[in-house]
This record gives sequence, structure tokens and C-alpha cells, in this order.
Amino acid sequence: MPPTAGLFTHPLNPSTATLQSYGASHQPLHPSTLPPDSLRQKSLNNRPAYASPYPPSYARPPPPGPSEPMSSSALEESKKDKKRREMSDRVARFADSRRDERAFVDQQNALRANAHQLYTHPNTHPEFSLRLYPITLERTANLNRIEAAEQAGIARAEAAYEEEQEKIEEEWKRQKDRLRERMLEAIEERRRKAREEKDGEGAGGK
Repeated sequence: MPPTAGLFTHPLNPSTATLQSYGASHQPLHPSTLPPDSLRQKSLNNRPAYASPYPPSYARPPPPGPSEPMSSSALEESKKDKKRREMSDRVARFADSRRDERAFVDQQNALRANAHQLYTHPNTHPEFSLRLYPITLERTANLNRIEAAEQAGIARAEAAYEEEQEKIEEEWKRQKDRLRERMLEAIEERRRKAREEKDGEGAGGK
């Protein structure tokens, strides 16, 4: 917004006379507002120089100036660097994809070889043999337990068979002896009857 007349008490570009008349009644706020030929400005100019905060071995850095436009060669070099970075990034991504693809192919080949080995010769597969080992131990223990139970059963069966065989043999012998005794008794009875008949006939003939 442009300045309005009468808003400021002092003009924007005061003359030397104006500043001198103003400085006679007012203490200036900053030395830059003093005229160069005033007593206060001269006293300020005669002061010793302010000590620099920078070490003497280092030069004061230049004040920042306005940014200079980039030259055409620098712009071309920046474009080349950008293209070079893009190309290197593209090559790196391509290498990563190729490496991932190669790792995937190697993994598929290894899995296919493992499957073929498990189908054809499972006992030669190390992981299969390792996982089969505890199952084999359990199988062996169960077979030993069954075999021991079978042997014990066979021993008991043989003992029972022999005991039953002895009982049958003893029963057969008793029946045989009884049969022989009955037959002998029958024969003796027939002989006795025959003698009695003979004795009766002899007594009747006299």
C-alpha cells in the first residue's frame, strides 16, 4: 500500500538540515540516521574497530549473495548425472530381479530333485532318514514287545498242551485198564459158568 501523506512525521529521504534540526532535540536511534558531517557520526567513526569473532588464521566467509543462474554446461552435467543415476538404479534393479529369479529357479530345481529322490530312493534321502529314525525305533520296540508276548504265549500254550496231553494219556490208561479188567471178568465169568455146566452134567450122568 503506498504511504499516505501526513501519516509519518518525518520524510522518507530527510535532508541534512532536517536531520540536524531533528537531532538537536532527539537522540537518534541508530547511527545510520545521522548525517555524515554530524559530531555524533564523527565520534562514532573515530571509535576503535570492533574485534572480529573469527580467528586470524581463517578468512571471514563471504556474505551470501543472490543465487546465480546455473550455466548451460553445469545444467548439462546435472542432466548427465541424473541419467547416470537412473541408469545405475535401473541396472541395480535388473540385477536384483535376475538374482531373485535365479534364486527362485535354484530353489525349484532343489525341490524337484528332492521330490524325485523321495519317489525313487527314499532311504537315501538324509532328511527322510533322519525323520524316519524315531519311527523305526518305535517299530523295533513294538516288534520286540510282540515277539516277547508271543514267546510267552507259546511257552504257556506248550505247558498247557503238555499238561492236557498227560491228562488224556492218564485217562486213556485208566479206561484201558478198566476195559481189560471188565473183559477179564467177563471171561472168568464165562469160564465159571462153563465149569458149572460141566460139573452139573457130570453129576446128572451118575
